[in-house]
Amino acid sequence: MAKKEDNGLYLIKIQLKDVKPATWRRIVVPRDINLADFNLVLMTAMGWTGMHLSAFEDKQRIWYRVENEWFDDDDNLMEDDDKNAQDFTLSQVLHAKEPILKHYYDFGDDWQHTITLEDDKYTLEKPLPCPIVCLTGNNACPLEDIGGADAYQEFKKAIQGKEYDRDYEFDDDLMQDFSDFDPKSFDKDDINEQLKKLYDDFYGVQKSK
Repeated sequence: MAKKEDNGLYLIKIQLKDVKPATWRRIVVPRDINLADFNLVLMTAMGWTGMHLSAFEDKQRIWYRVENEWFDDDDNLMEDDDKNAQDFTLSQVLHAKEPILKHYYDFGDDWQHTITLEDDKYTLEKPLPCPIVCLTGNNACPLEDIGGADAYQEFKKAIQGKEYDRDYEFDDDLMQDFSDFDPKSFDKDDINEQLKKLYDDFYGVQKSK
């Protein structure tokens, strides 16, 4: 896990590709957070469960794989020259000269995020709950295993009673279970509660009794 963070903070925007209206989060993180731990921050801020595989890709098209309990080397989903995200910090792959980083989640549904470094020397305007925090964002995270960005766009039409592409088959159980799903929902307070727990886990902060 992460070592104690330095005093440098990044201001970052994470945006999900190919989803309209845009789904994004603006977050603050320590610049030297472990890249594998940053993957957990991204999962939490966006709203993913993290039950699928993830990887980062930098400007040189180097992949940094995130190992988890679902990852099996025998699956051959990664190349031999891919890096292990656990061995790198965020500042090593995202910095002023290379301010864009790609992120992939669920190689089946193929969700892609664009990570943009907006400020590499972020200065706090007011005290934050902790050095990992979501400042703002827009729209809900898509459902896991919905089928990808195109399927999600059609699903949103379907639950709103609009005409949608019938090539996408959403079964009755799915439609019933998520009939009240709100694509516009965004709960910053809930996200930050979860991020605070992550921060405590990463840096060994004592929980208050």
